[in-house]
Amino acid sequence: MMRNCLLRVENIYDSASAQLAYQLGIRYFLFDFRPRSYTFVQKHIVEEILTQISDPELKVWLRFSQDKTFVMEHIFEDIKRVLSSVGGLSAPRLFVELGDDENLEMLTQLRLPLSLEISHQ
Repeated sequence: MMRNCLLRVENIYDSASAQLAYQLGIRYFLFDFRPRSYTFVQKHIVEEILTQISDPELKVWLRFSQDKTFVMEHIFEDIKRVLSSVGGLSAPRLFVELGDDENLEMLTQLRLPLSLEISHQ
C-alpha cells in the first residue's frame, strides 16, 4: 500500500474507481465539473464518493472551466459541507482548479482556494 502517497488521481467519475484508488493509498482526488468534458461528474456522485471514503487525510480538487462564479461557489460550499461532516476541515482539504483560459477578472472575484492549470504550447 502507498500510504500518504503524493499522487493525485484525476477525473474520477464513479465510486468503484475512487474506492480502488483509495485502497491503493491515494489520498488526492480531482473531480471534473466541466460539463463538456468526457470525464464530467455530477455533484451528487462526488458527495457520495466522499461520504463513502470519509478520510480526514483526503484532499480534493474541483476542476471548472468558464463557469459562473456563483456556480463554482455553490458546488464548492456543498462539497466543503460533505468533507466537514465526514472528517472535519482542520487543514485546507478542498481546492478549485481552473484552466489557463479563465478570465482574470473573474478569478479575482472568487473567494476560494485556487489551483491553476497552465498549458504549455
